[in-house]
Amino acid sequence: MKRHDHPSMTRIGVSRGLHALLLAMLLWAPGMTDAGSVPDYQIKAVYLYNFSNFVSWPGEAFARRDEPFDYCIVRRGRVEKTLASLIDGERVDGHPLRLRLVEPRADALSGCKLLYLTGLDKDRIQRYLGLVGDLPVLTVADVADFADDGGMVALVRERRKIRMRINLRQAIDKGLRLNARLLQLARIIDGSPQ
Repeated sequence: MKRHDHPSMTRIGVSRGLHALLLAMLLWAPGMTDAGSVPDYQIKAVYLYNFSNFVSWPGEAFARRDEPFDYCIVRRGRVEKTLASLIDGERVDGHPLRLRLVEPRADALSGCKLLYLTGLDKDRIQRYLGLVGDLPVLTVADVADFADDGGMVALVRERRKIRMRINLRQAIDKGLRLNARLLQLARIIDGSPQ
């Protein structure tokens, strides 16, 4: 998916400009995001923000052409606040970007395109993954073994950097296509049944 209908640079403001610079650092100079230079929560928010550019959802994931692209999160915090400022007024393929706080109920997850699980134990994570089922929802968490345990993308600190561990099989099975540039930045987890 590609971004369209961007607000003018005057509306984007300094915060969004800094996050765009951070994205460039993540994609083209990953070594620049060593510990201490950029807070982890900002790096995670920028990753979440940009997944809509580097992941393609199947057409049936959107019931209407103007249906919002919902980033769903399970708890408030600095990642959520940063992400909210990044998506404000943005669209992707005509879909307005929206952030929602969700509870562990199937009806609450309806419409989610990305589900970010943070600060949860394994049992609660598995509960959310069970509720997602076969829906085309990109699941992301900040738990190291998340991609090994049925999730799609783990954002974890490895060697002083935030890195992605991606379970490509899970994403493919849900009808999601991940861009090659995104995959080059990640450690790919097999995801095959043991």
